[in-house]
Amino acid sequence: MNTINHMPFELCLGHTQSSRHPSVKPYLLPNHYPVDVFNPSVVNASVHHAKECIAQNSGPIWWVGERKWEKILQEFHTHTGEFVVADRWPAGMLTNFAVHNATRNLQFPSLLVVLSVHRSENLVKEAKKVGVPVVGIVDTNANVNSVDVCVFANDDGLATTQWLLQNLRP
Repeated sequence: MNTINHMPFELCLGHTQSSRHPSVKPYLLPNHYPVDVFNPSVVNASVHHAKECIAQNSGPIWWVGERKWEKILQEFHTHTGEFVVADRWPAGMLTNFAVHNATRNLQFPSLLVVLSVHRSENLVKEAKKVGVPVVGIVDTNANVNSVDVCVFANDDGLATTQWLLQNLRP
């Protein structure tokens, strides 16, 4: 397995050990510093696996981020035509899809790609409730078990998010 497009080291940097979720410990490098670091080979393997899962999906994919990533998500949408949510997730968007979709022409997603599992816990729970699989960026402060496919990576940086968007899309 090759490293995808020169993976930046920042992708492997996590949060302080005091904010670590216990489920990520097996995926970290042992270190004596206050900041957790994902094992780069684990990050690389998780990106490859997620990219394969996304490529195998035949239905609509929704890419969900935050307002701070609005510009790069809109560029991603312009380039790929994929549906993006670059703002606060509207509660019930999936569970009450018919109501939320009344004025839009959206297709129900067959897969969600969530750019920050930790900040999107309600969305991930809602997706599970309606049976939509989730590929999620799991930083060191997020629960590995909350999503169907984990991408172990820093979910805070603009450059790392941009790199992930470029490298997760088949």
